[in-house]
Amino acid sequence: MPSKTLVVDANILVRAVLGVRVREVIETYGESVSFFVPDIAYSEAEEHVATLVVKRGGDPEKAIALLRSLAVWWT
Repeated sequence: MPSKTLVVDANILVRAVLGVRVREVIETYGESVSFFVPDIAYSEAEEHVATLVVKRGGDPEKAIALLRSLAVWWT
């Protein structure tokens, strides 16, 4: 079991979808760190990420799929 735990809020989840650095950190340290994501943070990120992606000209369905795929690190 990982010895470190990080609490992840909705802003970090959105950055994981929209950016590169946060996603890389999650993927790099995912096996050595426990990520705790409160349900409300995940719900808030899921609610807002689609709108933000559309504003950037992206595909909201792909963004939601990416967010859901990242959940493997904290489920």
